[in-house]
Amino acid sequence: MNRLMSLTHDITLGATEERPKGHQVKLAIMYDKHATPVEMMFVGRGKIGEGMDDMLKELGIKCSRALQGRDPETGG
Repeated sequence: MNRLMSLTHDITLGATEERPKGHQVKLAIMYDKHATPVEMMFVGRGKIGEGMDDMLKELGIKCSRALQGRDPETGG
């Protein structure tokens, strides 16, 4: 089984003075054996099936398609 190397980055969204911690998510970027990024996904997106979760899931899919040289909208 070939596993992709990955790096995970912590990201804060929506931080304000009233809520300095904002919403914490992690961005995982997977690389092929040549260290080329080929896939990405967000972890800790929020409640499953709610707005932020759905948007970040879709964003991860579309970005992964673009990294692979595919059309982000259709996957073709």
